[in-house]
Amino acid sequence: MKTVRNWVCLVIILIGIAVALFITGKQHRVFLDNKTKSNYEIVEVSYSVDGSKFKKLKPKKKAMINVKGSSHKVNIKFKDATGNQTTLEKEFKISPLDDVIIYVPALLNDDADWIKKSE
Repeated sequence: MKTVRNWVCLVIILIGIAVALFITGKQHRVFLDNKTKSNYEIVEVSYSVDGSKFKKLKPKKKAMINVKGSSHKVNIKFKDATGNQTTLEKEFKISPLDDVIIYVPALLNDDADWIKKSE
């Protein structure tokens, strides 16, 4: 009887470890879309996701980043209307099975629709 109990406990522990590794290790695709959305002005920006090196994203272009985990932070550097360099930081969460699209013009204009699930 003890042997059966030990095997059941071992199987439960292994399933728990497998679920934890799936959630924390699942790779997601994050698309940054710098195309016109809702008539917002598009500008050249530099972006960084989860503390990576900043990369440029030109107007009417799209970029893809692979990330792991469920909680992420995106930093956007751009020149505002006065010509000053501004950095915007937003945090977002991804469910384990989703990829997302971040609409940069909507993000810069604080639109509620700045992030969507990718199809």
